[in-house]
This record gives sequence, structure tokens and C-alpha cells, in this order.
Amino acid sequence: MPYQPEKMGDQKMPEILRSSCDNGTTCPTIHRADDGAFIVQGYRTASHGTVRIPAWLATEWDTPSRRDGDDLLVTGQLVTDPDTLAYLDLPDGEAAVIVHPADVVALEVSSC
Repeated sequence: MPYQPEKMGDQKMPEILRSSCDNGTTCPTIHRADDGAFIVQGYRTASHGTVRIPAWLATEWDTPSRRDGDDLLVTGQLVTDPDTLAYLDLPDGEAAVIVHPADVVALEVSSC
């Protein structure tokens, strides 16, 4: 079954690729879904569908158009599926967006 960002339902929950904290749930984190799409958890911004993550978390994505000081601005489809949001357990001030693999350079698991 192809990944459907609006509904995870029976699909396997995404794996954590990279996180800026030990528990991988209360800070910017990059997850990968079964089909390779990235779910990027980061700090909310004023722009709908854009989150802020530390640049060192995804150096492969670091471009002048994404850079904002020491952070990267990552834009994608806002995660709204209740199952996915429950899994992510986002703290106040954070959101998550879906970034399709064709839109960015591939990332592998890293211990940033």
C-alpha cells in the first residue's frame, strides 16, 4: 500500500532517522515512512507547512534557499492524521510536515 500522508491507519509507523535529542520525540526529528517519504518534526513557523530544524540535523538539505541562520526551513504537507500525530506526540510549538523523497536529497540513519 503506498504511503498516504493524510492517513497512516494500518501502515507501519515511520522509523527515526535523525533526532536532535536522545528520546527522539520532544525535539526536531526526521522520520522515514515505508515508501521513503520523510516526516520532519520541527518548530512551527509563521508559514503554513513549514517547520524549522537545526541545520546540522540534515546537512544534505542545506541550501541558501532553506537556510535561516543556524536553522533550515523545511516545507511540506502538514501532518494532520490523528494516528501519526499520536505516534509523534508533538510538544507545544512543534509541527510535522511530509517531504517527498523526490523533493530532497536522500538521508540515511545518522547519529548526528
